[in-house]
Order: sequence, then structure tokens, then C-alpha cells
Amino acid sequence: MSSFATFLLLMLGLVFYLLPSVISATRNTQHSGAIFAVNLLFGWTILGWIAALIWAIVEQPARARVYEKPWTESIEPSDVVHQPERAKPTEQLWRLPPS
Repeated sequence: MSSFATFLLLMLGLVFYLLPSVISATRNTQHSGAIFAVNLLFGWTILGWIAALIWAIVEQPARARVYEKPWTESIEPSDVVHQPERAKPTEQLWRLPPS
């Protein structure tokens, strides 16, 4: 077998071995790092590879983050609840107890 055919066969084997990780990354799942770790560490056992594959397929894709403006025109000033002012953490460290 030629060296190119050997290289091609090794690359195909590697892609097949990491197939659960590829599926997880493609689907943008929330636990893609954990799926990669399970695939990498336990994929050499058939059971670990199957577990990682099932996890990658069943896992729901991560939610897309939606950024909204924090304040819109519809908020009235009376709707805003003001919290009592707190001391800064550095001020609390240097206060001595009353004597």
C-alpha cells in the first residue's frame, strides 16, 4: 500500500473516531467540550464511543444569545426600583467597630 493511501486511511479513521465530537461541534451543543473529552478518553472502548455518539445526537443545541437594549422607551421612571446604597467593599474593610 502506498504512503498516500496509508495516510488517507489514517485520516478517515481519525475522522470516524472523532465523529461524535464533530457532530457535537457542528450542532453547537452546550456540552461539546465534555462530549469531546468522553470521545477522546473513552472512545477507544466501543461503549465509550457509542455513548459519546448518542450524547452528541440527543443533546439539544445551545441557545443563541439574544442581546436587547437594557432600557427602552416603554419603561417609565416610576417602574424603576432603586436599591439602597451600599458601602463599597473597600470601605467596609477599613471600618473599625465602635468602641
